[in-house]
Amino acid sequence: MVNKLLVQVTVCTLLFVFILNTFEKEAKVTNEFDLNKMNEVVIKHNGKITEWSIFAREELSNIDTQQLEEIYSHLKSQFPQFLWTKDINSDRINITGTVSDQSLHYVENLQIVANLNEKNIIHGFILYEIKGSKWNKNVQHVIKVKLDDISSNIFHKTTVFFSCLKGEFGDKIDGVIAKKSKEMVNDFKGKIIEKLEEKDFTSLTVQSPYFSYEMQTENGSFNVQIALRENGIDEKTTFVIGTPIITIEY
Repeated sequence: MVNKLLVQVTVCTLLFVFILNTFEKEAKVTNEFDLNKMNEVVIKHNGKITEWSIFAREELSNIDTQQLEEIYSHLKSQFPQFLWTKDINSDRINITGTVSDQSLHYVENLQIVANLNEKNIIHGFILYEIKGSKWNKNVQHVIKVKLDDISSNIFHKTTVFFSCLKGEFGDKIDGVIAKKSKEMVNDFKGKIIEKLEEKDFTSLTVQSPYFSYEMQTENGSFNVQIALRENGIDEKTTFVIGTPIITIEY
């Protein structure tokens, strides 16, 4: 089971990278309140959130080192509260800015990762991630302001924000996690596009009217994924919900 789970996580990660590379130019804006709808369903099923995240990425291509420095200077001036580090070697640049809020329990990361070719032309991306362990009205307000700021000051194309919730149900669901996951699908008024069901693990790819950004599979379009896993160690059931895909390891 452990090996299968590692394969599932690896496949999800590779799929996420592929989708970001493939669909970035065609992306439509989805809003941060995807997390609100997911949270409503979690509360209905007496779940507890342990982690949430919002993630976005934009490609950098065919720029030189001077242009990259201008981007870096702009980010530092727009986000002076971030702690910035820069690591440069002969063929790679990694710039990272980090800030956290202890009262609201979240961390923000801004990152520029770029590769240099022999002519010092850069190909890479800007990555933004905010993640935390509490989701409430105060956090929601702060996140809305931050994402508006990020959208106007960092990303210059139409950008998708990938939203994800992770948590647990208080008790083990006694081998019927497939039933529980389908109840959650019904709460999203969803249609199951693809599914993987095992004794202690279920993963569903779903089309729901509540979420705007859709992706395609051979079986149809989807915009939310749900995964549940029973943990035999502490007798709890963990869940992960992501729009349009799961981006947190599970």
